[in-house]
Amino acid sequence: MYKYIILFLFFNIYAQQNLNVEYGVEYLNIYEKDTIGMHQYAKEKILESEYKFKRVLSPDETFYHLRYDKRSSLFEIIEIMDLEDELTFATLIMASRLTQCYKIDNDLYIIKNVMSTNKSYQLVDSKIDWQIKDDFKNILGYKCQLAEAEMVSTTNRKFKVKAWFTTEIPVPEGPSIFKGLPGLILGLEKHGRYIYARDIDFPDQLNIEIPRELTEKVD
Repeated sequence: MYKYIILFLFFNIYAQQNLNVEYGVEYLNIYEKDTIGMHQYAKEKILESEYKFKRVLSPDETFYHLRYDKRSSLFEIIEIMDLEDELTFATLIMASRLTQCYKIDNDLYIIKNVMSTNKSYQLVDSKIDWQIKDDFKNILGYKCQLAEAEMVSTTNRKFKVKAWFTTEIPVPEGPSIFKGLPGLILGLEKHGRYIYARDIDFPDQLNIEIPRELTEKVD
């Protein structure tokens, strides 16, 4: 019984803390399966942009930012400098794919195109059927355990997601919509990309600016 009391207190302490995580991106492969059935011109453009992404992303560079407090969280892309002018196109395409993701209490909202000046917020189902595996590895000094889930894309294609989470930081957060595990996700594999935590800190003060549109929805 004392064990569960200690775990509860441990979780509660972390749940009250502010959390700041920087994520990088590594390309595991060019994800050509996404282009099956596409027009040849569109396929060539997508694969071209994928190769450019692989060049512009440095292992020493933060690409995503996750901020969390006891009520809300924000996951978003960070602006990066292009190595060459030709990479501007790739960066824009990648940004349009990515999700700016707000969580307020138990509601999850996403913005598909974070670069648009006319943003619309979409409420999404954050429940994921995670299958926790007996597989472990170390990320930033934290012991992480593997969880897997099968997802369905907007084009009704199934794909697998692998998440490495740590119960040493028992906060059910992670990149984008990938949340709900009994610990912070420090590594995420999907669509040939590996999103990994580069730095974690616990600031005393953290300001997450919630858009007025969302404030009106949840208040």
